[in-house]
Amino acid sequence: MADMKALARDLHAKREEMKDFFSKNKVDGELKLTTEQIVEVNQRETELKGLQEKYVEAKSLFEIEQKNEQELAGLTAPGARPQFGGSKSAAREISSKSIGEQFIESAAYKSINGRKGPTSEIEGADYKALLTGLDYKTVMQDNQSSGAGYAPQSVRSGRLVYSPQPQPTLIDLVPTGETDQSVYKYMEETVYTNAAAETAEAALSPEAALKYDERSVNVVKIPVFIPITEEQLADVGGLRDTVDNRLGLMIKQRLNGQIVVGDGTGSNMLGLLNKPNILTQNKGTDVVPDCIYKAMVKVMTQGFADPSGIWMNPLDWQNVRLLKTTTGQYLYGDPSQQGPNTIFGLPVAQHVNVTLGNAPVVDFATYTSLIFRNGIEFSVSDSHADFFARGQLAIRAMIRAAWVMYRAQAICVAQGL
Repeated sequence: MADMKALARDLHAKREEMKDFFSKNKVDGELKLTTEQIVEVNQRETELKGLQEKYVEAKSLFEIEQKNEQELAGLTAPGARPQFGGSKSAAREISSKSIGEQFIESAAYKSINGRKGPTSEIEGADYKALLTGLDYKTVMQDNQSSGAGYAPQSVRSGRLVYSPQPQPTLIDLVPTGETDQSVYKYMEETVYTNAAAETAEAALSPEAALKYDERSVNVVKIPVFIPITEEQLADVGGLRDTVDNRLGLMIKQRLNGQIVVGDGTGSNMLGLLNKPNILTQNKGTDVVPDCIYKAMVKVMTQGFADPSGIWMNPLDWQNVRLLKTTTGQYLYGDPSQQGPNTIFGLPVAQHVNVTLGNAPVVDFATYTSLIFRNGIEFSVSDSHADFFARGQLAIRAMIRAAWVMYRAQAICVAQGL
């Protein structure tokens, strides 16, 4: 405290000297200083800055000392008792920490090192029994209820570990669109007769032919719900968000599988591998990248499309990633490197939904689309069965979408991988 006061006096005196210095060197209200005086001002300012820093440090130490003394006084002071005759708010205002809280927050308790350490004395405590006797582990293991030992509370952390689930990665390569109808319709050119030819003077021009047919793809509904009690929804923080996320993932997983292997019957989508008239390329004796490239060429020369991506099962991609030269070098990068997830420049989306041994090479960008009637919608209701009487709720997630593959020949499946 004495040092802080001395520093404050010195700081004040130096500032007064600086003030007088400036006053003496003003001419007609303007400060006029020589080069030597400017150097002197800079020196004085440096000295002032040093004193200011020392004063701030001393003041901070003093405040910490004062706070420490106040907290120590609070630990040894008797706890105030609530006035039962007063209001509830008044009782809350004068209530103090319990004896147990005071003990575990005391500096003595926190400084215990080893089996025995400093003691913390709390005044005003009237103990009826000493907390000793049967060890809590013995109580728990032997299912005994005697003894004064008390098992410490074991509080669960806030971490939730989800079960392992495949992520819907295939739809990442597919462009999306929107519709406000229950059926998505488009026109397809089914006849294209190019009769263009060189003709003689005054001869008839060849007649071409074009025909267009309407195509329809039904918008499919994919819903899922989970029951939950009102208490769980109200009492467990973040549970609604967790449920929403998992239900949303369930829908995306189903959609991810449908666009690959859906059989097109009933309410099912028609999956890409089941679409009629798609192109195929058998691997035979080729290595996988050679087979993939031949499939790319078929898309370009027979479907007259530009392939933009590949779907593969992770086990099939494994065979590509582990390809080696005759000298043992990895073609897709050293094991210490991530390596490219591409084949001949096309991105590869891996998923277990892709049938093993098949790798569709597709012009996704131009000739496929996921058309959404609505995105994933969530709703909560107690109108299911006897949920209202039981205090239960149903959280439902739903999506409506159509999977459109405009041109079959824009798809070539590399087979036998």
